[in-house]
Amino acid sequence: MRHHGRRGKVALGLELLLVMALAAFIPAATAQQGLDGLQVLGLYDSQAKVYVVGDVQKVLAGTVTYGDLVDMDPGNILYSLGAGSFDDEKGIKEMLALNGTVYLKGLNPANNYAIERSRAVLKSPFTFGMKKGTLPNKVLYFEPSAPTALGELYEQLSADYERTFGIFGVALFEEMKTTALKTPPIYNEPIATPATQAKYFHPVGSFKDRAGVFFGVVVDPRKEVPGAKYDTALEGRMFYISFAERAKATLQSHSHVLFPANAVDVPRLRDPEAAVKWASNLAFEDIHHLLTSSKIKRALLLVYDVQGYTSYRDVLAATPPAVELAGVGAR
Repeated sequence: MRHHGRRGKVALGLELLLVMALAAFIPAATAQQGLDGLQVLGLYDSQAKVYVVGDVQKVLAGTVTYGDLVDMDPGNILYSLGAGSFDDEKGIKEMLALNGTVYLKGLNPANNYAIERSRAVLKSPFTFGMKKGTLPNKVLYFEPSAPTALGELYEQLSADYERTFGIFGVALFEEMKTTALKTPPIYNEPIATPATQAKYFHPVGSFKDRAGVFFGVVVDPRKEVPGAKYDTALEGRMFYISFAERAKATLQSHSHVLFPANAVDVPRLRDPEAAVKWASNLAFEDIHHLLTSSKIKRALLLVYDVQGYTSYRDVLAATPPAVELAGVGAR
């Protein structure tokens, strides 16, 4: 009986070792299925809505008039990207707003590094974004073993969301691919056709080892959600296929990037409020449309669970003027 008991203990011990080995193997195997180098710094119980103003298709068609410009208060804006002006339809430029400050790209064709800023006024024929006080549901640090295309990152992140997510990032790019307007689209002609793109856009930019602060929204049109939460007509106003995007993508995305004027490293900040304020204090020298072929070396990412779209008028009604980004505790 003692001999039989020892055999039983040996068998039980081998079984436990096998279970422990499998438990150690499964997470490792699962991690290999996605991108390596994604680290969760914080998780939050929060959802977001994206407001939409105007229509990108009208900008691309070159038919914007003064009556299409919507007056917006930067004090309500956490992030917003699109086209904007500080005066009239003759000054429409690439635009990105960050935490109450609007940045517009300069339009001197001889100078691809010029930027204007204002905390007091924005006139926009097309933009989308999020109001002050909107919180991410994830804070991530991304440092892959090899530089990774922004499009691949978007694909990986999209798997965790119902249809749409927003993203704010501070990144060091091995190579940043971009486009940008160099003259306003007011001549009543399309601006992105093969015949006109050289007239309206700077050549496709390729910047090596460059830091960028970016915001974008990403939609997976393959994910059909019942009801009217994700209005596809509004989605059609936000996205277009850039002439500079070579690869066919399954996702729809639109992102703009600010270039810091000075060398910066990527901070490892768990608090989203601290991350936004850190980026807001940087000096910026340029703004571009960010292509998904851009390759990231490392990045701090705030990812937003977008639960539908709304109008800017609703944002005004719901948001106190000039509020600061509110913090939240991690769960």
